[in-house]
Amino acid sequence: MRDQTAVPRKFRAALLGAALCLAAPAVWAEDAPGVTGTEITLGQTQPYSGAAGIFGAVGKAEQAYFKMIDDQGGVNGRKIVLLSRDDGYDPSRTVELTKRLVETDKVAAIFSIQGASQNLAIRDYLNTHGIPQLFTVTGADIAGDFRHYPWTIGWAPSYFIEAHAFAARSGASGRTARSRSCTRTPIWGATRSPERPRSATGSPPSAGACRGTRQSSP
Repeated sequence: MRDQTAVPRKFRAALLGAALCLAAPAVWAEDAPGVTGTEITLGQTQPYSGAAGIFGAVGKAEQAYFKMIDDQGGVNGRKIVLLSRDDGYDPSRTVELTKRLVETDKVAAIFSIQGASQNLAIRDYLNTHGIPQLFTVTGADIAGDFRHYPWTIGWAPSYFIEAHAFAARSGASGRTARSRSCTRTPIWGATRSPERPRSATGSPPSAGACRGTRQSSP
């Protein structure tokens, strides 16, 4: 039986990739904020409490993974220190703790924040201060606008890309007779989402209409 508690292979690769990038001498100068000759300090907030507390397991897994790397000697002689704080999945708390991590704890980067509202709430602040916002854990269209937010790097596939992939897969299997793309109002600042479709009466379509109708292929 598959171990459901194990960190997925691709996620482990992403964590190691982050460590390698941060430890590269060409990227970070020694004694820069959060960086010394022996350590690189990252910061994050996670929902360790509250309604989304179950997802705090992600933060615990990330801390355990970096500890394993550190126990093996770190990356290029540097250990990765991850300061992880509980935001209770509250965006206002995410902002408060992120500012404390940057201004008081002097972290080199903010890493793997969960939630669309949480990442959006700190995006302007981090980009204004030139602090990397690494691997946003949300499918909302927050990362990818490198012209305006060059310090924000996504990780999870966007909902837009996932929807197209599902639609393409469904069409290839011949199980779906029609496909409709429905998106929310672009509150995340998305620029490529299509206009929300409207029904014949001029009102927004119902949830059922957005899901479309599955029909067997003839």
